[in-house]
Amino acid sequence: MTLDQSSPLPPAPGPDWRIPEVVDVRFRRAEFRPRQPRNFDSPLPASKGAMEIIVTLKSPLPIRAVGPVLYVGGAQLTESEAVDKEGLKIRFWALEPEVLKEGAPVALGWMGHREEQQKTKFTFRLAR
Repeated sequence: MTLDQSSPLPPAPGPDWRIPEVVDVRFRRAEFRPRQPRNFDSPLPASKGAMEIIVTLKSPLPIRAVGPVLYVGGAQLTESEAVDKEGLKIRFWALEPEVLKEGAPVALGWMGHREEQQKTKFTFRLAR
């Protein structure tokens, strides 16, 4: 009796979580108003002196269960939202902008995965 055996299927490739290239970063002071969640009050306070940081990417961020983090020197900015439909522009907020130091390097990564951050050619410069 002959058995018809096939070789095992190769494993499927894992998801590509790489951070896309950052092509531009803009900083400006702006008023922060927290989004209004449906089922609870936002713990974030409104702030008239917040720093808005718009990061422009070469391609959209991959969708995953952890959010993006913008590192400006030692500061980790986690409050973010997409600005455009394509997902190429991401707005980050520094609610305490005094922690941002002039000339600090800017990098983009994933929450909880600091070792995977992508360094950029940009540094923190407040428009005058």
